[in-house]
Formats: sequence, C-alpha cells, structure tokens
Amino acid sequence: MTKAGKTIYSKVYVDADRIRTDMNAHGKTTTTIVLLYQKKMYTVLEQQKKVLVTPLSDAQVRQRQAATGGGYATFDLMGPETVNGINCLKYKMTERNDPTCLYWWIRTRTSTPVKMAAADGSFTVFLTNYQPGPQDASLFTTPTNYSVTAMQGGPLRAGVAPIGH
Repeated sequence: MTKAGKTIYSKVYVDADRIRTDMNAHGKTTTTIVLLYQKKMYTVLEQQKKVLVTPLSDAQVRQRQAATGGGYATFDLMGPETVNGINCLKYKMTERNDPTCLYWWIRTRTSTPVKMAAADGSFTVFLTNYQPGPQDASLFTTPTNYSVTAMQGGPLRAGVAPIGH
C-alpha cells in the first residue's frame, strides 16, 4: 500500500542475488528482474513485447540487497507487535551507508516475514503466501523474442547480452 492509500498486488521471488517482481497495476502486467551481480534491472513490458535494461548504481544494489534482508543490513529488535492477528517481532532495518530505514515484522512462530514498511510512510508491504526455498531459474530470464532497449546509458555494449538472449 502506498502513502496515497493505493494497493498494488505483486508476487516477489528472491533467490540469492536475483529478484523478480510481477506486478499488476491499472490492468497492465509488469515484470522486473533484478540481477544484483550484473548491477542491472530488466523491466519486461508484455504488451509492447519489450525489455528495458537499466543499470543500477552501487547504492541501488545495496538498497535492493537490504530490502531482501541481505547485504550489509542490520536489524535492531523494536519489540513484539501484532499484524493482522499474527504475533510478530518488529525490527528496524538499516544499511550502513544509507540513512533511510525500513521496518520488518517477522512472525514469531515461523520466523517468516509478514510486513515491511518504509520509515517515512511512503509504502507498506504485506507479505502473504510466503514460501521459502530455492526458485526456478527460469523466473530470472527474459523472453528471447522481445526487443531490448538500454536505459540511462545508451545502447548496450557489444558483447553484453540481456539475460535469456
């Protein structure tokens, strides 16, 4: 849920340094695949049959690592709270080079995430149907028959192919 009260539903898959988000907003499906080891984000636009490739700065990579509980994030226990009837422990998460923070609510019985929120109130994420475990590698590839456009930095360099191509 955003600060404006808008609810956006998405599925998120995380496997080590790979993150995929499938989001449906305004009747359009958008998939983003972040490959932290490549420092790139691939945005798959189904309707246009296009993949946008965006380079990520070191700060953006660290931010995404922290948002998935990895990288150099530290978690400070804030105390117990109940979220939608679920007993949780609330943690304040910070990343050593980033002044912003996130809050996480972790189910006490199973140690699984239930909620994440930005400290500034800009967004809140409720995690439902959380299923830990390895993810299928195909989730982190792009369609081979889509056109590819490089963003923020000009055309793709020779020898650098988008994933799945």
